[in-house]
Amino acid sequence: MLWSYLSFADCVRRVEASLTAPRVGHTISFGISDNKLKMVDNSGADHLGFIPQDSAEPFRAAVEAKTPVPDPTKPSVKYLGG
Repeated sequence: MLWSYLSFADCVRRVEASLTAPRVGHTISFGISDNKLKMVDNSGADHLGFIPQDSAEPFRAAVEAKTPVPDPTKPSVKYLGG
């Protein structure tokens, strides 16, 4: 559930890396921290130099204990972006 977690600090690092990269071109980059589960491949944006330093793991157990399991047939769960 927390695969798309992006900490504020990692968001700042992602934007800074994007603005200071020597070569950007047309780059699609997913803003995610260094989470255990990764549902997207960011390897096409490695040239930006962003290295996430935070993770959702310290929060995972508490969040998942309070959150019902989503219906996998719902479009918002089945497809990236809802």
